[in-house]
Amino acid sequence: GHAAGDQLLWQAARRMQALAEAKRQLAQTQEQIAAQQKERSQLPPVMNALERTGQAYKTYERKLLAIEERLEALQKERDERTAKVNELEQSLAEYVNGLNVE
Repeated sequence: GHAAGDQLLWQAARRMQALAEAKRQLAQTQEQIAAQQKERSQLPPVMNALERTGQAYKTYERKLLAIEERLEALQKERDERTAKVNELEQSLAEYVNGLNVE
């Protein structure tokens, strides 16, 4: 009946919405990774100009380590969010294919 059709459309729309949100979150993580990588790439030239035993060098070294740690966490997050996107894409495809069986 008509109500069932509406229900199916709503289900499909809900899955599409979840997928769009997951993609947005993934893009956000990728932007953060790019920003951290850019920051990291700027440190070595500065560090090379500094005395290795000096305080400034140690400060940059700590900064570099902090960026590395953040990158590691972000890359893990990216992997999880990528998996979520793939999972939702598959779920949506299976749902839509299921509708076509009727």
